[in-house]
Amino acid sequence: MDRYKTPEARDGCSLCEEFGGSGGRQNERIEAFLAQAAPTGRILLESGPFVVVPSLGPLTVGHVLIVPREHYLSVGGLPPRLMEQLASVYLAVWDFLEDKFGQCMAFEHGCAEGGKRGGACVDHAHVHLLPAGCALAQRLEAIGRPGVIADLTELAQWHADGEAYLFYESRDRVKRVWSVGAIPSQLLRMLIAGELGVGDRWDWRADFGIGTFRSTIELFAELNARSHGVYVT
Repeated sequence: MDRYKTPEARDGCSLCEEFGGSGGRQNERIEAFLAQAAPTGRILLESGPFVVVPSLGPLTVGHVLIVPREHYLSVGGLPPRLMEQLASVYLAVWDFLEDKFGQCMAFEHGCAEGGKRGGACVDHAHVHLLPAGCALAQRLEAIGRPGVIADLTELAQWHADGEAYLFYESRDRVKRVWSVGAIPSQLLRMLIAGELGVGDRWDWRADFGIGTFRSTIELFAELNARSHGVYVT
């Protein structure tokens, strides 16, 4: 079987329902929040098969997700034809946040087949970028020794091996990956929230953060204007 087979929208997946055209209904609480906070939709940027959206429960202004419209379990599970497009969007968002705030970091809980969640609460690929400089490598030593990769395409090896993973790119652009088994849900959000002094906001489901969410939408209006049609909302 082709491990890069184009998937269909998955019933019950909130990101498929919101961005993939599955036709399903969004979670009622999320739907009500978005109707209030982003009545015209929360897509900040769009580039082919990817959308950039503010995270629910953003840990900082500028905390966004890059999400493929199609249902893949992780960035590592994206086919090569999509990886180049993802890298372009990822770099544009990183550079924008770094330019505005002087720092950026990124992370992903990468799911794998067989119900391996890797700490993710949604099994639809989404990578977080936010303007923070939290040093997490030492905090994650208990998980094991990470692999260090040069670019996102190398995450495909974890997908090929059927392993869930944690991906973390630090502000100095070092990309680390840990193979993981059962770990706490939203572990990286939990650690980052603690480092930022907002430990009570680590769980996005507890507080969608309407003020920070709206400020992120306003912030990215600038990048959208700057891109001269490369991205459209």
